[in-house]
Amino acid sequence: MKRTILVVLWLGACNSDTTPAPVGGAPVCGGDSYALVALTDYMTPGHTAKIRLDTFDLQDAIFGTGEDTALKRIGDTIFVINEFGATDADNIEQRNVKTLQVTVPQTTIGKGNDPQDVVVGADGKVYACELEGPGVAILGGATIDLSALDPDGKPNCVSLYQRGDLLYAFLALWDDTMQYKPPRGPGKVAIINETTLALVGTFDLMSQNPAGWVREEPNTQNVLIAAQADFSGMSGGLERVDLDGRTSRGMVVTAEQLGNRYISDFVVNADGTAFVSAVDPASTEGQSNLLPFTMAGQVGAPMGAGGHAAGLAVDACNHLWVVDRGYGANAPSGVYVYDVTTKQLLKGPILTSLPPRFWGGIVFVP
Repeated sequence: MKRTILVVLWLGACNSDTTPAPVGGAPVCGGDSYALVALTDYMTPGHTAKIRLDTFDLQDAIFGTGEDTALKRIGDTIFVINEFGATDADNIEQRNVKTLQVTVPQTTIGKGNDPQDVVVGADGKVYACELEGPGVAILGGATIDLSALDPDGKPNCVSLYQRGDLLYAFLALWDDTMQYKPPRGPGKVAIINETTLALVGTFDLMSQNPAGWVREEPNTQNVLIAAQADFSGMSGGLERVDLDGRTSRGMVVTAEQLGNRYISDFVVNADGTAFVSAVDPASTEGQSNLLPFTMAGQVGAPMGAGGHAAGLAVDACNHLWVVDRGYGANAPSGVYVYDVTTKQLLKGPILTSLPPRFWGGIVFVP
């Protein structure tokens, strides 16, 4: 997340940065269900807030977080991923999804290693993706060293995916010797055997700079990942990856199809309904950048009336949750909620005490 904020500030594009349900998803749509949202200004310690799925009532200051904290739900556990920051950083905390009580306290992956994603292996171990470290950390254990895949020793792991007894680490391969850390070339997927903890294969992606978390493509064995390339909006898009075939299957949608925008976040429902937030690097004004799209590559008309859509999540009530970070230093930030089917706005903006995290900051409970 750290590099994304630096790059978008530099470009002036915006004011900062079983088959599982979509990331942040939950199997329950009931009166007691709510969205748990990570709030942060990326400069001071943040906290979380609850927003009910039925009334959209807000309850603030649920528990504290770091300056850059992502939330990911896997089963009955919420993983609190404290990424980069001056206080709570470089560690993973685990909380019970029903009580929100800490079940496993903060576990470090090493100072400065900047965890980006977690998965639970078939062996029950928790694996963490290191953006600024040498590879993939095992919580409470060793690190799987992937440093040989990048000349600077930091392969820049952005996302993990687990299938069978294999881990798939998506690597951005930045040139960490340069200020804005440009990608050295196409991203790469490293394949790790959980039993031996050995690297058993790699293959290249089509695009540069994979970013964000992997989503599954419905009714296929493929997965999807955003590719931000050089943040120009002239290349990259959403890439389809065949893990079993160990190859890229090309782009679902390109940056050009998205109006020469690079992807901030995307979400795909089990029925193939999909949405993307995409940033126009040439724009300094609030223009709608929330777009529906299909797995066949069709892109629909923009939704909403402006602002800066960033993080996306879909709940079990068929609601699309959209983080809006605004444009400019004093722009309002909040959460909007749409009906997935009709694409009509149900509620918003829901204003929070701190801005919601750009992406990866919404999970649904219980």
